[in-house]
Amino acid sequence: VPVNKMVSLDIRVSADGDVEFVKLISSSGSDQIDASVRKVVKETLNFMKPPSHGIISKPIDITLTTELN
Repeated sequence: VPVNKMVSLDIRVSADGDVEFVKLISSSGSDQIDASVRKVVKETLNFMKPPSHGIISKPIDITLTTELN
């Protein structure tokens, strides 16, 4: 059961669209929920990977905050 309903992640996507890391910066209070959120975000970004021919010219850093229901 989450203690905190907000989870925040720092994400870096490389210039070729690969997810370099998904780092937890604000926990739900549940290791299982945090791991699931990280996994879903990483898999989704890998699935939606942009074409590698010039759309992104440098790494992109993203902070994602989501509310658990």
